[in-house]
Amino acid sequence: MSFYSGIRTFFSPIIKVLFNVHIKGSENVPDEGGLLICPNHISASDVIFVTMAVKNRDIHYMAKAELFKIPLLSQFMKGMGAFPIKRGAGDIAAIKKTITYLRDGEVVGMLSDDICEEVGCPKIPVIAVGSHDTASAVASVP
Repeated sequence: MSFYSGIRTFFSPIIKVLFNVHIKGSENVPDEGGLLICPNHISASDVIFVTMAVKNRDIHYMAKAELFKIPLLSQFMKGMGAFPIKRGAGDIAAIKKTITYLRDGEVVGMLSDDICEEVGCPKIPVIAVGSHDTASAVASVP
């Protein structure tokens, strides 16, 4: 049993009994291929709730580097595949790690609400539906 499977097995029944949390959109996560998932981040438990909802994939969460200085939390996060990012520092290593995971067909989780709060910018959810139909037209423009 993988670490992720063990966590899901342990936490799923507890979450169902104790919390009235619903994750919307997890059913849209494909079974394979690189994917960047950006859930809202209202509380520290959001990572657990999203992880439980996305049953078909393991998520490598970006986490602020300061969390990796807490020994037990650091071991847990590393076991979950999380990796540190130095916020406000232009962390090229974290960006490269993200790109590698995505190219390898993995899922990367980025919780951006606290970043927007820190710099005072809004977080605007946006989706472009049907834009894939224009790719070939744009590519053929002389």
